[in-house]
Amino acid sequence: MQIQNLALPLDRRLPIPHPSKQEGQSIIEIAFTLPLLLMIVLALFEMGVVFGSYISLANATREGAIFASMHPELTNPANDNNTYGSGTRTLWQEYFKRVNDEIVVLVSEPLREGQLVDEGTLTVNRPAVGPAPGPNCPGTNPLNPGCPITVTVSFRLHTFVSDASLPVVGRLGLPNYYQLTYSVGMPIR
Repeated sequence: MQIQNLALPLDRRLPIPHPSKQEGQSIIEIAFTLPLLLMIVLALFEMGVVFGSYISLANATREGAIFASMHPELTNPANDNNTYGSGTRTLWQEYFKRVNDEIVVLVSEPLREGQLVDEGTLTVNRPAVGPAPGPNCPGTNPLNPGCPITVTVSFRLHTFVSDASLPVVGRLGLPNYYQLTYSVGMPIR
């Protein structure tokens, strides 16, 4: 048996692919667009965290307003030591606990003691009553049923990218922390 030469003549050989400039161009395009896309995704994630925290703050403030509308004596600091319910907590502690329990830090996880990194992150203001008399406030006492009572709660939010910045562009306009404040007014019951 004779071995045949399987080599093709030079004019019939397949062209050998040479590295083209297109491959290098693709790598450079990815190098320029990937950081930009990553920054956009991080900014969207941060805005999602801020928006979710704002909704949680609104719910907590509403809970505080409902409690304050049933206990307008919270407006007077002299009543802070009045016991509430079975007597284990004061009225002010119960009010603060109800607001605090509505704040959700992580998905479906309520705020627990010691979970806040910075002291003073959550600020629960004393409820304020509107001026009396008014169209919905009979008499001269602003604590009468129907008079407005307002609750304001503030939350200083740090996100996971709050301390991060890029070498040349910095934080791209994003603040280091977000001061979220929400107020709700309700009639005294």
